[in-house]
Amino acid sequence: MSGPVASSPATADPGVAVSGYSQDELNPPDGDGCTWKDRGHAWVVCGAVFLVNFFMVGTHQTYGVLFPAFLREFEASRASAAWVGSLAYGLLLLGGPFAGSMCKTY
Repeated sequence: MSGPVASSPATADPGVAVSGYSQDELNPPDGDGCTWKDRGHAWVVCGAVFLVNFFMVGTHQTYGVLFPAFLREFEASRASAAWVGSLAYGLLLLGGPFAGSMCKTY
């Protein structure tokens, strides 16, 4: 039973990164001999992503602390107030495929 064997990371082409992009796509030649040029706005994006994740995950993880306040404020039953947290987690997870495709594109 001989045939093509799937390449493992050890035998894969070193010119192709793990993400599937070639080395030339990741490191376009700009004439200065540098293999990677860090751009200033990369740190702004990194900081913005950190803050978004900090507040989004923090809000979702503290829902148990906010739950009694929601019960008192809206005079709701525990079952109806629990939908808020469930929908928040569900929408967060449903956005994952969209965010993944955006990361792959940009």
